[in-house]
Amino acid sequence: MFLLYFFRSKEWLHIGWSILEKTDLDRDYWIPELNTRELFLNKPPTHLRTLQWLRFFTSALWAAEHHSETIETMRIRQILKHLTMHSCRVTLLDAAVHAGRSTEEIGLQANWKNPGPLVLKYTRNRSAVPAQMIKQLVNELVQESHPAVEDENTALTDASDSDLDNVEFLTKTRVGKTYYDYKLHATALGDPSVLACNKFEISECTSIGNVLPDLAVFCKACAKARPDICKFYESGH
Repeated sequence: MFLLYFFRSKEWLHIGWSILEKTDLDRDYWIPELNTRELFLNKPPTHLRTLQWLRFFTSALWAAEHHSETIETMRIRQILKHLTMHSCRVTLLDAAVHAGRSTEEIGLQANWKNPGPLVLKYTRNRSAVPAQMIKQLVNELVQESHPAVEDENTALTDASDSDLDNVEFLTKTRVGKTYYDYKLHATALGDPSVLACNKFEISECTSIGNVLPDLAVFCKACAKARPDICKFYESGH
C-alpha cells in the first residue's frame, strides 16, 4: 500500500500497474518468474534470480543517468555488485525512521513483534534522529510560546533509569559447544550494534526483545559489562 504522490513523476509505476491488472492477481506474489525476455513462468521468482534482477536494474539505472567512465561510476558498480535483498529492507526501514514514522508503522512493515530495539539497530546515522527531534521541539516551543507547563508536584525521571526500553537481549542463532552459545546476551551500553560481552558478532545472534531474562540464563560476561541491567535483578523485577 502506498500513496500515489510518492511516485507522481514515475510513469513506469502506472504502466506496470496497468499491466498487472490485466493478469490474474489471485496469488501470494505479484511478479512471476522471468524465463526469457518475452516469457514469464507461472511461479514466483527464486531468491537468486530476484537478486540478479535487483543488481542488473540498479546498475542499468545508474548507467542511464551517469557517464560510464567516471571514478564515481566505477565505485558505484562495485557497491552494486554486493547488493543483497536485505539491502532493500534496511534502506526502507532506515528511511522510515529518518522520515519520523512511528515505531508501530515500522514494526508492521518489518513484521517485528517488538520493534523498539530493532528500529534502533536498523537505523543508520542515529545521531540525526535526536537532532531532528530537538529542531522540531525548538520550533514548536517558539511557535506555541512555550506550551510546556511546569507542575511543581510532578517529578521528572529519565525512562532509561526505570525500564529496559533501551536494552536488547539476544541469543546465538547457531549454537556450538561453548558456555556463551547457550546464554542470553545484552547489547553493549551506548552501542546497540555490539554485544556487551563481545563474544560474538551481533549478526550471529537473534533478538528476543527487551524482556528481562532469567538470571540463570543471562551471560555472566554481559552482566559484568552491564551493571545497570543487574540492578533490575537486585530490585526484584
